[in-house]
Amino acid sequence: MAAPPAERADAYSQEILVADLAALVEQLGLAPAHLVGLSLGGNVVLNLALRRPDLCRSIVVAGTGRKETL
Repeated sequence: MAAPPAERADAYSQEILVADLAALVEQLGLAPAHLVGLSLGGNVVLNLALRRPDLCRSIVVAGTGRKETL
């Protein structure tokens, strides 16, 4: 039996979250939209802007962290 979506490790992958946001913007007829994201939401907004610039009029992101290099 498959685990419920919230219990699966990939339930909150960037691909799924970006696809969900794209579908929401399209379904509500908001495109192009002004999008704001904080933390994980900021990463989702950034990825949406990269993948679907047609849906974004502007973006504001905060607290998205940084990638550490070793």
